[in-house]
Amino acid sequence: MAKQKDDQKRMATSTPKKGNGSKPTQRKKPGWLVFLDEVNVEMKKVTWPSRKEIIGSTGALIVATLMIGVFLGLVDFVLAKGVQPAMAGYADAWSYITLVIFASILVWVYKSN
Repeated sequence: MAKQKDDQKRMATSTPKKGNGSKPTQRKKPGWLVFLDEVNVEMKKVTWPSRKEIIGSTGALIVATLMIGVFLGLVDFVLAKGVQPAMAGYADAWSYITLVIFASILVWVYKSN
């Protein structure tokens, strides 16, 4: 099957022959037309998701985005309330504990790479 397609493609893109009085074959297509033909063939192979699948995927994306946003907001809040006063020099025990935990996480991430 693939050999037949290759032969057909070769015949379609061959240059006209001169002499012998034979009928000339088709002219070679420009590269951009060949590209558009191939795009058309590939687009016919695409299986598009149904409306139900799109709605489900969009919902999952929105929930995941909200969860990540809440997590990062919480981390930012804890670090701002704990590390910032410790760095400024007027911290209590909570600030130093937060600073130690934050530094430990940084060291752990650095060593794991």
